[in-house]
Amino acid sequence: MSVINLSSNGAGYGRIDTEDAILAPAFLIGSLVMSGIATIEVFGFNLADTAYSAAGLDPSWAFIISVLALAGAWVTNEPDLSKMDDEYTYIVAGMSGILVANEFWAYAHDLITTSDAIGLVVVVIMAAGFYVVSYLG
Repeated sequence: MSVINLSSNGAGYGRIDTEDAILAPAFLIGSLVMSGIATIEVFGFNLADTAYSAAGLDPSWAFIISVLALAGAWVTNEPDLSKMDDEYTYIVAGMSGILVANEFWAYAHDLITTSDAIGLVVVVIMAAGFYVVSYLG
């Protein structure tokens, strides 16, 4: 017999809550654009375009969307990496490293965006990292 607990909001370890369900597509869209697999233009803004330039850094709209979505998932789930298995910690570290390197290191960006296969692998790693933060957090 199944029991539904109506007093729970559905958030917590091993669950996808409403915030994650909203933030995940935004993170995926940002990841697809940053990897060069997709080109998305919304209201005349290409998400691959530079949002602003300051101190030699030129973050794209896709990067900002991805970081905000990841930050939102992190804040709402409060993952404790010290309690996770090593492979999950490595996935989150890899996702974070790829996110920053792809945006701010030209060699990594060129490597990722010039090969669809590498871009697809990057999107899978990024999606896995977001999953770990949102589902296991």
